[in-house]
Amino acid sequence: MAAFQVFKKADLICFRVHVQPRAARNETVGLHGDAIKVRLTSPAVENRANRHLVDFFSRLLKIPKQDISIVSGQKTRQKTIAVKGISARVLQDLLTPYLVY
Repeated sequence: MAAFQVFKKADLICFRVHVQPRAARNETVGLHGDAIKVRLTSPAVENRANRHLVDFFSRLLKIPKQDISIVSGQKTRQKTIAVKGISARVLQDLLTPYLVY
């Protein structure tokens, strides 16, 4: 079974996502390489999809939005998300049930 990559960068835990904007619904749909594929209803204009992505993971992980940031890929579909205040193991445990293999 393939797995998404979780890595540490400074005091943050990071993971990669592949975003599909303008989808019918907000959802995780498995993996895209070593990244989590996420469909979002927001369009990729005026930073809306990025804000929606942070909100999506905030709700999914049940952590405040200010603890989640996009550290790379602000203008591409391939993004790196950083989360603070959580361990890599806990992050993997929280996200794995939402992935469809």
